Amino acid sequence: EKVDQVLSYDVICQYGVNIVERFENNEDRKHLAHIVRQMRFAVPALHVQGHQEGCIYAYSTAYMLATAQFHGETAEVYWPELNQVSPQTRQMNPGHRHDVLINHHGDWNYKQM
Repeated sequence: EKVDQVLSYDVICQYGVNIVERFENNEDRKHLAHIVRQMRFAVPALHVQGHQEGCIYAYSTAYMLATAQFHGETAEVYWPELNQVSPQTRQMNPGHRHDVLINHHGDWNYKQM
């Protein structure tokens, strides 16, 4: 089955060079190699401008088919919000901390809809 996934990472232009081979040679991840082989790789829009010109054309989502204007920094947008919760949960026991973080993540996800 065809997997249409785009994986963005700041240095995927270097890390992704032999990524399929690394999955094929790793016994614990060998079963995922066929999925990785079908993935497309991108460098997030805020990072790609610092790369070489060839890298920009190969890995920028601006030049990729069907990636729209994906900036690739979605996970990082949430960090400042999460940083505000961390001090509040630092002294909690593991179970209570887990519950508070799950509730906070759920609230954030709800606000994104």
